[in-house]
Amino acid sequence: PLFMFSVLLVLLLLSLCRRKLFLMLSGFYIAFFALTGLVLLVIIAITEHTELYYNYNLLWANPLFLLVVISGFVGYKKLERLLSAISLIFLAVLQLVWAIGLQEFNPEFGLIVITLALSFAFRIIRVGRQRSFCFLS
Repeated sequence: PLFMFSVLLVLLLLSLCRRKLFLMLSGFYIAFFALTGLVLLVIIAITEHTELYYNYNLLWANPLFLLVVISGFVGYKKLERLLSAISLIFLAVLQLVWAIGLQEFNPEFGLIVITLALSFAFRIIRVGRQRSFCFLS
C-alpha cells in the first residue's frame, strides 16, 4: 500500500502541469475515498459492533467528499471551493486525532491525507487557464 499511494502522489504532482488531467485524476481519487467512506458509514449504521462507533477513519474517508467531485463536475465552483475547504478542516482534525493519540498514525494514511489535501487545496486556489502549477517547465 505504501508504494501504491506513493505512486499516486507522484502522478498527481506530475499532473499539476495539466490542469484538466489533475482535476480528473484527483476527482477519481477523491471519489474513491468518498465511496470507501460511504461503505464504512453503512457498515457502522447497520452493525452492532461498538468498536466501529468511534471510527476516526471517516475523517479521511468521508462521504462528503463525493459532493466535492459532483459540484466540480456540475460546475458549481463556489460550492466546490466551500466543500473543499470543509474537507481540509476534516483532514486537519485528523492530524489532531493522530497527534493526541486517539488513533494510531500509519504512513499509508499519511500519504492518503497528503494527496487528498493537495487535491482539495488545488480546487480552492485554482489558477487561470494561462497559468499552472507546473514546476517542470
